[in-house]
Amino acid sequence: TAGSVTSPTITLPATGAAGLRLGFARHAMIEAISSTDQLWLEVVDGSGGVTVLWTKNDDGGPGLGWKVEDLDLSGVVTGAFQLRFQFDTVDAINNDGEGVYIDDLVVTAPCD
Repeated sequence: TAGSVTSPTITLPATGAAGLRLGFARHAMIEAISSTDQLWLEVVDGSGGVTVLWTKNDDGGPGLGWKVEDLDLSGVVTGAFQLRFQFDTVDAINNDGEGVYIDDLVVTAPCD
């Protein structure tokens, strides 16, 4: 089973991407094994190019309870972009958990 959710288009401020950050909270009731229950975040640029920004394995796996992520977007995005969370169970084993929740997603830029 697989699914994704994509943000509306986000347009950078006139100052550009310097200091741009992405924050979000996540709760993943999924398998911790790196080869199964894949969870990742992509940045989709204005021309459709895709860059993987984060995966569940980047900080030790899904863990228990809510986790807060803080990511640097300054070297990844230019112009308008979208964020896309992807999830794939990969197999039919141990898929009786609730899955993934994403909350409190925010893109911030420093004040001048």
